[in-house]
Amino acid sequence: MKYLTTALLLLCSSVTAQVTTPTIPTLSGKFDAGGLKLFIECFGKAKSGQSTVIVQDGLSGFGSRNDWKKVIGPISKHHQICHFDRAGLGKSDAVTGAYHVKKAAEQLHALLGSANVKGPYLLVGHSLASYHVRLFNHLYSSEVSGILLVDPSVDGMMHDRATGWRPKTEKYSEQLTKMMNHSIKEWNNPHQTYEKLDYKLGYQQLISARDFADKPYRLLMAKGRDKMSATPPGDWPKPRWDRILQWHYQGIKKMKTLSTQAKVFFSTTKEHGIHDEEPKIVIKHIQGLLRDIARSN
Repeated sequence: MKYLTTALLLLCSSVTAQVTTPTIPTLSGKFDAGGLKLFIECFGKAKSGQSTVIVQDGLSGFGSRNDWKKVIGPISKHHQICHFDRAGLGKSDAVTGAYHVKKAAEQLHALLGSANVKGPYLLVGHSLASYHVRLFNHLYSSEVSGILLVDPSVDGMMHDRATGWRPKTEKYSEQLTKMMNHSIKEWNNPHQTYEKLDYKLGYQQLISARDFADKPYRLLMAKGRDKMSATPPGDWPKPRWDRILQWHYQGIKKMKTLSTQAKVFFSTTKEHGIHDEEPKIVIKHIQGLLRDIARSN
């Protein structure tokens, strides 16, 4: 009984320690980002010669929601890692004026300067944040040391959703018609999108953006993401589905060739939120990129 009691006490103290010692930010607050203030948090200490990891959430995601906490904790033990809220999300100020991925990249750059978060930066982008990461690299390439894209949105996704329909020659169900009308409305009116992003302008910015050249770059996709069935699901007409397949595979090919140093990996989960479902693999590839960057310097 004595040994059992001791074991239980040790177990309880271990659980208590895990609950009461969360990752504490070394920087937290709102800072000027060029006409508005954005919220940012950083964890771990910046060290000379090391890259700072900057995490960007996907569409409508934001740092203060702590969706990346399973990744941030382990990385922050040896490196500085930051997440933030884009304009109009979380604790950041509302969007003012025209808003698109280029503007978001410019705001992030201003925010990092105001908060004194120094580069070079290892950029991590999930889902639609791949667009933001690519525009940041396009504008401030000399400050970017490496890139990790986690199950990213591919080129042309929003463009195809809005322009890939042929209602005059193809018959769509009521559900697909609603989807078509919603996509076209979002494409033509940025205030209808979740983040008030101008998708149309963002598409032009993205296709004109420079690639990653020879920077260390890893593409981490969810299991099976690079494959889609040639058979249309449900009530999708085959010609419409074939166009979706075309832009999807073209986009995947582009993502795989953004850098001469590109490395492609797949998670074991099929879920889009790899950082939450399988955080260990995301941690592994952030650490791997940090080593790649150190070797290239």
